[in-house]
Parts: sequence; structure tokens; C-alpha cells
Amino acid sequence: MKREPQAVYMKKNNQYEELSYEEYMNSGQAYKDKKFLFLHGVLMEVDEDTYKDYYKTRRRQKYLIEQAIKNGDISYDMLTTDETSGENILNSGIQDISETVIHKVMLDRLRGCLSFLSETDRQLLESIYFKEMSEREFSKISGIPQRTVNDRKRRILAKLKKYLEN
Repeated sequence: MKREPQAVYMKKNNQYEELSYEEYMNSGQAYKDKKFLFLHGVLMEVDEDTYKDYYKTRRRQKYLIEQAIKNGDISYDMLTTDETSGENILNSGIQDISETVIHKVMLDRLRGCLSFLSETDRQLLESIYFKEMSEREFSKISGIPQRTVNDRKRRILAKLKKYLEN
């Protein structure tokens, strides 16, 4: 495990009981047959179906991201400058459908806006957001100072935001 959880929640009599991670580790084989998900810094015991659905969804998301990179798609979500943990829990029902529709509309608008960018601007975005290259790495490859890369990235994102808002 990459990070040690703050706590472990076990199901007992249809209620969750909190254990320390040390207690969990010292329990030996007692919890070996249980399924856990690492969510928001804690280990949560879940049933088999929830466990399978969670990892099936994660694999699907990873596949979609790989396909987007392969096809050269840029999503509106990739253009944020915030660093997120990536541990998103999917909502169910109508909210998911409406979010999907909004996402597709924004993606279509974004594709249209990308045509307004120069080739060098598109290349910079592709390198940073698709190839997950750091500004420093892009700077070394392109020969452009890192500060200039940062300034251009912010300028391009501001330009795209302006295009999307109009």
C-alpha cells in the first residue's frame, strides 16, 4: 500500500466499527477474505459486488483516458490547473446522465475552440495534458525557457476559457 490509512472500518452486525491500521495489521489472517477499498485516507470494508464494480469502473476510466490520449482528444477536465487525488466516487442515476451530456457538449465546444489555436499552442497543451509532461520537461525539449512555457500555458488556457464562455 502506498500510504498508510488513517483508520480501517470493518462491518460488524451491519454497522461499521473503526480499527486503527496497526490493529488491522496485527489481526493476521482474520480479515484476509474481506474486501477493502482505500477511500479518502481510510480502508473501508465493502461487499464483493461493490469491490468488483469499483475496480471495473476504474479500469474503464483508465481505458477511456488512454483512448482519448491515443485519439488526440482533449477534455475540459484535463485543462484544470488544480491537482486532484483522482479518487472520484461516481454518483448514480440522472445526475450521471446529465453530467455526461454536459461533458460531451463541453468536449464538442472545446474541440471547436482548439481549431482557433496555433499549432505550437496545441502542441504545448498536448504535451502537458496528454503526455503528462512537466513544464520543465517541455522546456528542455522545445528550448523555450520554463517561465515562458508557464506563461504561454496560462495564456492559452485563458484564451480557451474565453472561447468556451462565448
